[in-house]
Amino acid sequence: MKSKLKFLILFAVTLIMLAYLAARILVTDIPVKQLKVSTNTGHISNTTRDIITANIQNLHKIPALLQENVPYIENVIVLQSQDGTAVIRVFYKNIVAAWEYQGFLFPLLENGEHMMVRLTQGDMETGNYFIFTGAKPKNPVPIIELIQRYTLLANQVRTIQYIEGRRFNLNLVNNRVIMLPENDIESALVRIRESGILSKNFTRLDLRNPGRMLVTR
Repeated sequence: MKSKLKFLILFAVTLIMLAYLAARILVTDIPVKQLKVSTNTGHISNTTRDIITANIQNLHKIPALLQENVPYIENVIVLQSQDGTAVIRVFYKNIVAAWEYQGFLFPLLENGEHMMVRLTQGDMETGNYFIFTGAKPKNPVPIIELIQRYTLLANQVRTIQYIEGRRFNLNLVNNRVIMLPENDIESALVRIRESGILSKNFTRLDLRNPGRMLVTR
């Protein structure tokens, strides 16, 4: 009785495996008529797009190719239906900014760690990342979130320079610099907004002393 039961279980498992393999081969051989690509970040890097485009009729190769060539990809899911519709879901690691080091841009994660892979200009444009220069910030998220609250300022920030691991300089377009204090950065940003200084001519705005605003024209 036991041997018969084992045989039936083994037979059922074999049938399931054969059905799975048959369905997989069938779906793989179906030409892609419609492709939908989505990501967890809302943008697709140029490298990701190029690999998908070049292998659109070889969907089974895409996950391995993406993870091999785009190190900041965490996972890739590919689904294909028998009507020729394919869905690719790309999960990027949580990149919050870019860090410039020795002339190259590296992905900066929310915990302050960076990845040893260079970001291309196309990646920067699609990701719309702030660029940190100088020392690598231990926690880049708070300063990023503060700046993003002030749209007029955020749109003018070219790079964020971390000074001696203590405070930040905001390097704006047109070679203008805002020197932020070590503490209570938000109050400094409020002063910038209320003063209307961003619409005026200046080369340096020194806010390191909470009690005063020094403007160099």
